[in-house]
Amino acid sequence: MAGQLLNFYLIDNLTQWGKLEGAAVWQFWGKVVFHLRQHMQPVTLKASKSISSIEVWWVPEYWNPAPQGIDIVVYVVPSPYYSVIKKNGGNVAAETADDKVLGITNVDLKICEVYYNRCFQGSTKEVAGAAYHEAAHVKSNLDNKMHDKNNGFLRGNPDYNGTPTDENTAFFAKHIAKTTNQKWVPFDKPDPPKP
Repeated sequence: MAGQLLNFYLIDNLTQWGKLEGAAVWQFWGKVVFHLRQHMQPVTLKASKSISSIEVWWVPEYWNPAPQGIDIVVYVVPSPYYSVIKKNGGNVAAETADDKVLGITNVDLKICEVYYNRCFQGSTKEVAGAAYHEAAHVKSNLDNKMHDKNNGFLRGNPDYNGTPTDENTAFFAKHIAKTTNQKWVPFDKPDPPKP
């Protein structure tokens, strides 16, 4: 059986709020995509019977990607105030209160988001690592229970310097080909910008 192509979309909700401007947009996203491709390569190799390749894409917020059943969509927003989950009926009260949380996935809504303002000085490694972590939540269909038996990038409050562990790769590879049917959700602009 030939493996399937999986698209991993990182939806940019930073540029419209002036978090990144000019050449900084391309430099930042180029590095995030590079790191995430490096993290996903071992997953592709381990899941080669079901996944032929994983392509990582930066998508400006005004584009409309068309995710297919196994594709991954992660929104990168400035903070929980700009939450796509909240705008779609989810609750982010706990994440708003805990400024150490870098992202959240609502497994019922199938929406993942990463909070740029909480990543150390806009670290591209932290953004890529947090996107990897949130994607593992949606693929495994596990909320914080995912943290219980995982280490490295998939534990609670991980350190995203370095690379995912072999156990992280095995966990992700086990779930990577599952259909999630994530959809691109248009952004609603919040009221006046907040941190």
